[in-house]
Amino acid sequence: MERTLEDQEQHLLVKVINRVLYKLDDLVRPYVHKILVIIEPLLINEDYYTRIEGHEIISNHSKADGLAHMISTMHPDINHTNEYVRNTTACAFSVVASALGIPSLLLFLKAICHSKKSWQARHTGIRIVQQITIMMGCAVLPHLRNLVACIAHGLADEQQKVWTMTALDLTALAEATAPYGIKSFNKVLKPLWLGIHLHRGKGLAAFLKAIGFIIPLMDPEYASYYTEEVTVILIREFQTSDEEMMKIVLKVVKQCAAMEGVLTSRKARPTIHSG
Repeated sequence: MERTLEDQEQHLLVKVINRVLYKLDDLVRPYVHKILVIIEPLLINEDYYTRIEGHEIISNHSKADGLAHMISTMHPDINHTNEYVRNTTACAFSVVASALGIPSLLLFLKAICHSKKSWQARHTGIRIVQQITIMMGCAVLPHLRNLVACIAHGLADEQQKVWTMTALDLTALAEATAPYGIKSFNKVLKPLWLGIHLHRGKGLAAFLKAIGFIIPLMDPEYASYYTEEVTVILIREFQTSDEEMMKIVLKVVKQCAAMEGVLTSRKARPTIHSG
C-alpha cells in the first residue's frame, strides 16, 4: 500500500500474497480481513492488470473459504462511515458473486438492500448489484427479475444517495441486458416517472439516465407513449447550464429518437394537427 512502491514492486508483492494464500489454504482464514483491506483497493486501480490481479486473489479466497466466511469477514464494512471503504467492499462482493454465482448471493443482497439499520448498508447493497452488473454484463439476464426486485424499493428511499444509486443501478442493468428484459423493469416504471417530476440536479439526471436505457427495451407503441411523457422534462432541462446534465439529456433524446414507434408517431402528428 506504500505510494513509493513502483508498479513492478507492487506486482511482485501481489504475486507473493497469491502464492502464500495458495500454499496456506485454510490457515489464512484468521487473516482474511487484513488481506482484503490491502487487496480491495486494487479492484478500482486505473491499471487493468492490477485490477485483474486483485480479482484473482479475491476470487480464489471465495472459492477456498466459501460464501459464509466471506460474508462474515466483509460484513462490518458494508455500513462503514467511509464511502471509499463501502465502495471497495461492493467491488469485492461483485468478485465473490462472479466466483460463486449470483444465485448464492441473492438472499444476502435482499437483506442488505432492505436494511433498516442504516442507509449506508442499503446504499452498499445496491452498489454491489451495480458492480455485479458491470463485471458480469449480459450474464445477469437470467437473474434480472430478482436483482431488480432487490433494489426497486430504493427509488423511494428517504436518502438521496440511495435513490440516486438505485437509478444508476437500473441504468446498468438495462444497458447490460438490452434488448431483453423489459418485463423485469415493469415495477420500477411508475416510481421512475414520479421521480423525474419530483427531483432536480443529480437525482433527476440519474432517473433520466435510467429511463433513457429502459425505453429502448419497450415495444414501439409503449416506447412512443413514454417518450412523449419524458419529452416535457427533456425540453425543460435542455436550458440547463450543467454540462453533465446536458450530456444525459442529449443521450436520452438520441435513444428515444432511434425507436421505431417514436418515428412513426412523429409522422402521424401533422395529420392530427391539420384535422
